[in-house]
Amino acid sequence: MKKMNKKMIASAVAVLLILIAAFWIKSMMKQDAEQTPKPQQEETLDKNRSDVTTTVNSSGTDWNQGGNEIQTQEVEPYCGDEECNGRESCSTCKKDCGCDDNAICSDGKCKTIECTADEDCVDDDACSIDKCYFPGHPNSFCSTEVITTAKHKDGCCPEGMYFDKDSDCTPVCGDGRCEYGENEANCLEDCEFYGEHGGTASSGPVYY
Repeated sequence: MKKMNKKMIASAVAVLLILIAAFWIKSMMKQDAEQTPKPQQEETLDKNRSDVTTTVNSSGTDWNQGGNEIQTQEVEPYCGDEECNGRESCSTCKKDCGCDDNAICSDGKCKTIECTADEDCVDDDACSIDKCYFPGHPNSFCSTEVITTAKHKDGCCPEGMYFDKDSDCTPVCGDGRCEYGENEANCLEDCEFYGEHGGTASSGPVYY
């Protein structure tokens, strides 16, 4: 009788140990299953993260790796960021809003300088006086004045002027004046009555 009781107790203990081991194994498997996300859950998680990224870009809100929201502050434009923006101008920030070489800053705006000296206004017309007014200033400008007064050896023969008045003019046969270089042989119509170095038909002889 005692032997049978011992066998029964040993059997009961064995069964109990088997049940405990089975329960422990089942618990461990369940815990591993809960910790491992399913494929569908991963897709949902990725989609949520994508939505979060969109929210970050539009609202300026940042998120850390743990998914926690972090409030960030946008950086205001500042002088030296290599962009001329905000309230910056060539007057307040030359680093970002500097003017080109041919311009100058005036009242917060870059204005082109037309001239810095009279030489900047010179053209190819010998009968014009070219001047630069307000040189080097944003309001600088070139002005041209036409020469009308005769002057020897200034390179200009004013319109309507003759060689006998201005040595820069060229004698013209047929202008009614027997001028230097003209004579009866090469310009009879001007020098018919006066020979070489004559004058005009109306004024009488002119000598040089």
